[in-house]
Amino acid sequence: MPVRSQLEITSCEATSDPHVKILRFRNLGLKDFEPGQWLSLKQTIGEQELVRSYSLLTKDADAICIDLVDGGLMSSMLFDTQPGTRLDFAGPFGAFRLPKPVPRELLLVGYYTGISPIHCLLEDLAAKDIACSVQVATVGPPGIWPMDRELKALSQASTTIQYHRFDWNELTPFESFLDEALTKQPFAMIAGRTAFVKSVQKRLKHCGYTRNQFAMERFG
Repeated sequence: MPVRSQLEITSCEATSDPHVKILRFRNLGLKDFEPGQWLSLKQTIGEQELVRSYSLLTKDADAICIDLVDGGLMSSMLFDTQPGTRLDFAGPFGAFRLPKPVPRELLLVGYYTGISPIHCLLEDLAAKDIACSVQVATVGPPGIWPMDRELKALSQASTTIQYHRFDWNELTPFESFLDEALTKQPFAMIAGRTAFVKSVQKRLKHCGYTRNQFAMERFG
């Protein structure tokens, strides 16, 4: 059951992308978390009470990925958060979770910081050594890729995880990859901005997918 509690910030780490940081924290009340789920953070800034949702980045539920939004009050505040700061949250929420039993073929797609729940799912799969074949695709800006090093490490340490990255300025290679990957009818999980997720959903339906063959997490 979702709870309301607090988390205590332990670090705010830069990534290869200057617009993205990883906020790590000590969990002061989060229970019954399943990889792929998200928290709702609440903060009062000035006279405004803001609530924003962030997918958990790790299987241990101790980090989130912050995308600095132009003019965004919450993301700007979190970007400069100091260790020891406590933040109110509610959660966990969301149905973006692996099916049970885990399918033998998986396709995980993350658009920019939509890679957060994908990374969390991959960590969980790797830790449990679940026998399944996983194709992972990230779509993002050229040259800067949040979590790229971590995703490469997970892939290199596994014989069943294959990691691919694509430039969002040229989606033809991604679309070709997607069409080929879907020939095996993997269970598909897509996370990212609404327009991108809807475009992938349209392609899934064109390939004959029904709603119980894929999961989506949309934002923005």
